[in-house]
Amino acid sequence: MGSFMLAPYRQIEPQCRRWPASLRSRFTSAVAESSVKQTKSITTSAPSSTIRSPKMLARMSDRFPWMLALNPADQNVCANEILAAARASFATNQPHLAIAELTSWRETATAITAGLGKEPVKWLESAEAVERP
Repeated sequence: MGSFMLAPYRQIEPQCRRWPASLRSRFTSAVAESSVKQTKSITTSAPSSTIRSPKMLARMSDRFPWMLALNPADQNVCANEILAAARASFATNQPHLAIAELTSWRETATAITAGLGKEPVKWLESAEAVERP
C-alpha cells in the first residue's frame, strides 16, 4: 500500500483509538480494501488519451448542449480536454482549472455558432496613426 493512500487514516488514527474494537477493525479493513483497489486501478489501467466511446460523447453533449455546435473531431478534443482539466482539478483541489477549460470551449462553440471564423480575415494594408487620448 502506498503511504499517500493512508494519509487520511493517519490523520484520524488518534480518534479511532477511542472507538469500539469492532468498529475500529471494520474501518481499518475498509481503508485497507479501498487502498488496495486504488493501487490496482492505478497500476493496471492505462489512462486513455482519447475518448473512443460515442456513448460518452453523447452523455457529455447532453450535459453541455453547446458541444453540438462543434464538429465531431472538435467534440472529441473538447471532451478529452475537459476530462483532463477535471482530473487535474480534482487532483490538485483547484476547481478553476476545469471551470476555465469549460468556459473556453463554451465560448468557442458560441463563436462558431455566431458565424465567426467562416469569413476570411481582412488584414489592414497600412498602419493607421491614432492620436493619444
